[in-house]
Amino acid sequence: MGHHVIDLPTFFAVLETSFPLSGVRADLAKKVGHDTVAVLERTGLLTFLRVADTYPCPQPAGSGCPRQVVRHSDGDRITAVCGNDPPECRDIKLTAKDIEIVGVVPQRLCEALRGPLLFGGKTEDVLGLDQIFRAGTFQPRPGVRKAVYFAARCSAREYAILLDHLRSRHGTDGFALLIPTDRFVSEETTRESAAKGIVVLSLTDAIEMNLSGHLVAKVDATELFACIGRIGPGPIVPAGTVYSQALTNGDWENLDEAGYQQLLRNADQYDIFADEHTKEVRKREAGKKYADRKGGKITPPSRASANYFQIIRKAVEARGYFDPTVAEEKDSGKQIFQRARAVFDIKVVGADGKPHWKLFKTAKVDNHSVYQFQPDEGVTFALIFLPKF
Repeated sequence: MGHHVIDLPTFFAVLETSFPLSGVRADLAKKVGHDTVAVLERTGLLTFLRVADTYPCPQPAGSGCPRQVVRHSDGDRITAVCGNDPPECRDIKLTAKDIEIVGVVPQRLCEALRGPLLFGGKTEDVLGLDQIFRAGTFQPRPGVRKAVYFAARCSAREYAILLDHLRSRHGTDGFALLIPTDRFVSEETTRESAAKGIVVLSLTDAIEMNLSGHLVAKVDATELFACIGRIGPGPIVPAGTVYSQALTNGDWENLDEAGYQQLLRNADQYDIFADEHTKEVRKREAGKKYADRKGGKITPPSRASANYFQIIRKAVEARGYFDPTVAEEKDSGKQIFQRARAVFDIKVVGADGKPHWKLFKTAKVDNHSVYQFQPDEGVTFALIFLPKF
């Protein structure tokens, strides 16, 4: 639109550094503009919260700041009085409207964003995380739901910590994070997040207000949110066309069927090649009599059950150590993982004369075995899984 009714970029910038944004009406108007406050109140994005007991000072100083709101005995007069002795600010005559505190209710802001950004659901606080809200859910197709969060922080470090917390909860499922501005999130952070299936979207870049006072999108939200869960570099594969999710030497990638077929054609390039579509695992191991066209020694394909693929995926996605007993919520989890590792991994004898596995290492924590996905240098692998969407 040619002329903005309100200055949303300034509003979002103040919201980010003063979250949750609130203040007496006159003071808030100085920060974001009188017209902005009026329109945002009219549309419900700014809400009456309570009546103030104090009133801001132009140059706060002394123990008597800020000015105290005094209601006179006649019931009509209201004055803001400096509490310092001698007074450092003049008294101000106020109206009942002047001392109303208005502010942004985060839940209502999230609700207002659903229409223009094409997501639904309900807004909820996120347990264990301060001032972050699950704004709703994006549904690319029936039965598929992707979380959309909203948060405001005022440092790059705080946003980085927040993204790590959310990623640890969602794994490769991905999510979207709405933030007021991109001032504290670098392009590198946004790019790295996108490679992990996380969409970080600045409201300054995504939202504006039309002449009727309604929030409208400046971007194609459906196209952006379709990238949720897309892992790894390469061309974007819309969520509905993902055929496989593959981990190849440290990088996840969503593949359409053509990309999957291309990976199959290159299967002999990998020491370990596992495909959940066919339930087959092929490995190149020393001392085996089956030679590939490159002259290496490979085993005939092994069959792996669906639960083997599932537990191996949990192990490669785990941050830090993987405890299969906890992950599977049953005592047999350790046995299932060990049997799956025998199918997927390659066991070799090291320089110390002791056997070890090339992909999954064993460690002792609290007197029981846990595992870590830590591939040996030089081992090549392609682990293909069915998509989670």
